[in-house]
Amino acid sequence: MRNFFVVLACMTSILLIVACAKSPVDKAMEKIDKSIEKVEKNKDKMTKKDFEVLDKEMEEPLKVLNDALENDEVGALDKLKIVGKVTKWAAVLVSAGFKVVGDELGKELKESGVTGEDVKKALEGVETTTGDDVKKVLEEVKSTGDEVKKTLEELQSASDEEK
Repeated sequence: MRNFFVVLACMTSILLIVACAKSPVDKAMEKIDKSIEKVEKNKDKMTKKDFEVLDKEMEEPLKVLNDALENDEVGALDKLKIVGKVTKWAAVLVSAGFKVVGDELGKELKESGVTGEDVKKALEGVETTTGDDVKKVLEEVKSTGDEVKKTLEELQSASDEEK
């Protein structure tokens, strides 16, 4: 009788361990949730290095989720959940990343002494120069094309005369 209770206790323990254990997909989803919360809380304070660290941390969970989707290891509902979580994660990163990029660009412009007027003048100069250059190149291509066409016509008429 005692052996029966020992066996029953072991089986119950194993059953609980197996039933309560989380799948790799569930663990990956939790990591994405934590990452989303972390970025949402700290998006004003995050730097480029923070994003690089976050990217490395998320490589494995994203790989697990991608493999699960590719190998049909999850059902349709879980697939939708995965796509939703990854999309939300990407959207949060993009919105936080724009701020970091803008801040870094502004910092570099400030350090270099470039003003907003300088940037505006440079962009106007590029726009004007580029537009004129493109027109010139197109005109040259057209005239070269006309010359090639004329030469081909001359060759064709010379060939016809010889026949």
